[in-house]
Amino acid sequence: TGAGSRETVDHVLHTEAARQPWGFTGSTQNPLRGGGVIEFALPHASEVSLEVHDIQGRRVRTLVSGPLPSGLQQIPWDAKDENGRDMRRGIYFVRLQINDAVQNRKLVLLR
Repeated sequence: TGAGSRETVDHVLHTEAARQPWGFTGSTQNPLRGGGVIEFALPHASEVSLEVHDIQGRRVRTLVSGPLPSGLQQIPWDAKDENGRDMRRGIYFVRLQINDAVQNRKLVLLR
């Protein structure tokens, strides 16, 4: 697999994100190196919950809890938990809830 394969994968991800009326976009950084930006789209102003969970399903950080306007949202995560402690490298899950709909995305955190 070469650069052409990567371009094809990126095209498919961005095309799929464009078809999706809401939720994670293909532009969310993964893996994360010491933190990054989680990106998602909202078709209209919505009540949003964005949480990071560890591999055991425990919530380690709430990034958003409340209303957001429509459009592209870019939410930073500094790879820290609720108490400001650095998270260990490993697999995490980001849970995005918009009104009653939920999406999950796996993130790999590198240090």
